[in-house]
Amino acid sequence: MEEQAVIQMINQLHLLKGKLLKLDLDGNTKRQINRINQILDDAGYLIIDPTGQPYDSMRSDLEVSLSGPEGATTISEVLKPVVYRKRQDASILVQKGVAIV
Repeated sequence: MEEQAVIQMINQLHLLKGKLLKLDLDGNTKRQINRINQILDDAGYLIIDPTGQPYDSMRSDLEVSLSGPEGATTISEVLKPVVYRKRQDASILVQKGVAIV
């Protein structure tokens, strides 16, 4: 499968995950999402959701929109996760994350 198609699926999964976890009625949703993430990991993709992490203006793998209170230091929402592709001994950035601080 073409890498760009995989990235698009990862982005859709990320958006779907946020919605499903809010509506999780039977408790299985998180486990099923973790299984999909494991499949992507096995295929060589490292997906990072930095929600709740401290904001660092020096971070080069994340584009942010500062919309919180002045001086906000925590990533409050991630619109697109950071995605790396694992290749041999290195990880290559294939998508910068997009987040709100």
